[in-house]
Amino acid sequence: MTEEGPREIERTIARLRRRAVPGNGMSRCVAAGLKKHSDHAGNAKHSSAFSSVMREAFQSAAMRRVRVCMTFGLCTLAACEGQTRAGAAESARVDARPAIELAAGCYRAPTSIMGRTSPLTGHGSVAPGWLQVNEHASVDSGTVRLVDADGAAFAAAWRRTAPDSIRVFGRDDFMEITIRARLGAGSITGAGLITSDADVQRNAAGQLEPLRREWSVTAQREPCDAMPADPGRRP
Repeated sequence: MTEEGPREIERTIARLRRRAVPGNGMSRCVAAGLKKHSDHAGNAKHSSAFSSVMREAFQSAAMRRVRVCMTFGLCTLAACEGQTRAGAAESARVDARPAIELAAGCYRAPTSIMGRTSPLTGHGSVAPGWLQVNEHASVDSGTVRLVDADGAAFAAAWRRTAPDSIRVFGRDDFMEITIRARLGAGSITGAGLITSDADVQRNAAGQLEPLRREWSVTAQREPCDAMPADPGRRP
């Protein structure tokens, strides 16, 4: 048996690997078949190391293995391409769901909208908190203000991440705030995170570390008349 058969298998496997981009679904699909193809290729190669008598005896069987491996490898490529296209079609179908509108106006939370617990000097409480959504021309992005009952406020922007989800993000020289939330009928629910290198907190061991605060966000749309005046003071 010549070396051409096993080399054809190796070239087929190489083509499979080139078509499978690392990290995508097709790569994972193809990977499952590559080892089996490689093992067959190795077995076909080893058969050429037999004596001439044995080589003749196994030549026809080895060639059949070569043809089967090449065919199976190409079929794997076609099947994986089909799965990749099907997955892309499913993602497109899900993303085609009607987007839930984030209506301009005010959304009231029973707690601080920024996860705070200590009010500014001269105030008794940080709650309730408010998320004020400004008028926006796009259904996928806009600007907001986060305001607590003690007047602490923070400017941010929002962007749609899914038909029913948004990400609110704001940053200044001292801190960074992110809220990931799902939209409902006049409601916002999700989780918030604040980090800061300028502020510190004590961890469970009593050691000081950079501020990192997480909290749950639940807010219902209400008239803005009840929202406190925003003096623009940083929380």
